[in-house]
Amino acid sequence: MAAGIPKELEQEYNRNKVVKKYFADNQTKTDAYGPLKNRNEQFILHLGEFEDLVPGKDVTTTGITEDKTELRERVVAIYAPICLNTRSFAIRYDLTDLAANMNFTETKIRHIADGELQPFVVAINKFITEQAIPDANYAEYEIDAAALAAGLVVANKFKARIGKASSVDDAVTAVIQDLIDKNDDLRDDIADFTLLMSRYKTTDKNFFTGFEAAKKIDDIGVHHAGIEGTCTKGGNPLKDVTVTCVQFPKKIDKTDVIGHYELMNIRPGSYEFTFTHATEGSKTIIITIERGKIKTVDVAF
Repeated sequence: MAAGIPKELEQEYNRNKVVKKYFADNQTKTDAYGPLKNRNEQFILHLGEFEDLVPGKDVTTTGITEDKTELRERVVAIYAPICLNTRSFAIRYDLTDLAANMNFTETKIRHIADGELQPFVVAINKFITEQAIPDANYAEYEIDAAALAAGLVVANKFKARIGKASSVDDAVTAVIQDLIDKNDDLRDDIADFTLLMSRYKTTDKNFFTGFEAAKKIDDIGVHHAGIEGTCTKGGNPLKDVTVTCVQFPKKIDKTDVIGHYELMNIRPGSYEFTFTHATEGSKTIIITIERGKIKTVDVAF
């Protein structure tokens, strides 16, 4: 699906396509029962309406979207090797703080939120300028002030592009609300399918169990469910905040240089999460995890 679609909508959309294919593969049985046939025709209509709403099909937005993507990829291409090489340097010379703050792969940089990308570059440049460049041993890695300045230019262009694209972003936000509304229709279709298919539980067990398998999103949902967000102090990113799930202590993460953290693969339910910083203290928040949803939980110290 298009970029910017909430994960839970994408998951349900994928499930709905599987259900559509299942009934198409069993068209004779589907059409043999009038109520099921009628609901399936309505379901196909709703699914088509959902697909028509997906952002990115309007050609007037293509230029902006592609330009933002290109600039982001340029930042990734510049800073992934910078972080990798600087981390290698830091590990080699036992600079633990610098090594920890350079732990950014291509994938991780690529998934930084739009508004956090330029601040990320500023933070990386600051760490390298203060902790690496003054060390004579760093010269062999061929990363200097000019290289960092060039990277910042690209990041600043990306930040400017976000502003120019704001009207498109607003339009996409409105469309996503339409998608949510249309997805409610699809959920009603699935619920009705479940009732209609119950008549086959004993008369045609294979047809029934096949549908039950097709409509499931539990495994996908659990895989993607969790929390992510940013910790700040005075509006500025706060790194090294330890985030832990009290009920499952192995679910733990620490905020990076842009204050970001994420805890994934958490089953639905209510849990206590602690946010602890060495100098700023600790906070505990009760958060309800929903299947297939990644909640944004920002914490200010």
